[in-house]
Amino acid sequence: MNWGITLPPELTSRIASESLDRRQLTVKDAGKPEYAIVFSGRELLLNEQGAMYWSCGTQGVPSAFSQETIVQHYVLGSDSQAVFHAVEIAGAAPDLQPEDLRSAMGLAAESDAEPLAMAASLLGWGRKTQYCAACGGTLVAISEERYKACSQCQAHYYPPVSPCVIVLVSKGNEILLARSPRHKPGMFTLLAGFVEPGETVEQALAREVYEESGVRVKNIRYIASQPWPFAHNLMLGYHAEFESGDLVLDRDELEAGDWFHIDQLPELPPRFTLSRQLIETYIAKIKPVS
Repeated sequence: MNWGITLPPELTSRIASESLDRRQLTVKDAGKPEYAIVFSGRELLLNEQGAMYWSCGTQGVPSAFSQETIVQHYVLGSDSQAVFHAVEIAGAAPDLQPEDLRSAMGLAAESDAEPLAMAASLLGWGRKTQYCAACGGTLVAISEERYKACSQCQAHYYPPVSPCVIVLVSKGNEILLARSPRHKPGMFTLLAGFVEPGETVEQALAREVYEESGVRVKNIRYIASQPWPFAHNLMLGYHAEFESGDLVLDRDELEAGDWFHIDQLPELPPRFTLSRQLIETYIAKIKPVS
């Protein structure tokens, strides 16, 4: 399956180090080719070449679809090569190739993860946000600005971002891994949880680890972050060291968990996940190079 961009021959892929310019399109974007990431409900649709970008005609509408089929449309932004859109269509022809979003995230190149996560989050939010919470009026999408406005009271609604901390807790050559009933059978991952109102990320990390495992941690260090469009989370990745406490799992949240030696790890999350990246980064740091 080809997950590269279907662009003219001189443009074969997005530049991995180049983030999208998410501001309104300007004259600098005039004449650039335009492409859309297309969803039907929660499923990503691939084009005839098996790629995730569809060539667009006028107004960011993919050439393969008519304006009447468009349920949602947002301008994602531009880079030095092209302009990118997120589009949801009503229904899908049986000959189109649907792809589960989690599978798509695992297959997409690093340079395509940003627009894919952004498209999935925006369209998912738009699908669920139809009416004003203040007056019940119908919300109208302002695609260029990426928000919705109430048609009656003019209240504005912006896409939410939910901060979620995920942490690798280490004890020498061992790391703390656990699994919930929601996980794939046999797969273990790092502890994670949402930041609550009034908390710093570090406070949320220490609280989540203690609540779920009974372990106290120290030397908390930020490592990396990752947008996680299920539905609109921002994963904040940390490393922390074991300080004290016996391992006592919260059985309402976890069905299994333990300290695992880095040479005897269970099945781990896919490589594209921040959890896996934190694990591999720690192993590379402490394991001697052979």
